Amino acid sequence: MAMEPLNVQRRVQAEETMEKRVGELREMSFALHRCAWEKTRENQDLFASQLHQRKAMNLEIAMANKDVLLHRRARMKEFLAAEAAQFEAQLNEKALLLRN
Repeated sequence: MAMEPLNVQRRVQAEETMEKRVGELREMSFALHRCAWEKTRENQDLFASQLHQRKAMNLEIAMANKDVLLHRRARMKEFLAAEAAQFEAQLNEKALLLRN
């Protein structure tokens, strides 16, 4: 094996160092891209969960509104039925008074 000239050894060593650094930079770049992807995914998951919660709340509010309307309508029917019965009783009383 012949001894390589010093400039060739330095060149080989420099190339190996650069190749090593390029590999490290690739790994760091991949890690940064992965972090950015994870952060984006986390934000999307947060947005999706908030959207799901908002939809659930809106659905619950709509159901509660329907329930309130049904309850109000039933109470109004009871009230009007009682008022009609009272009015009919008053009319019957007046009719009996007019007959006498």
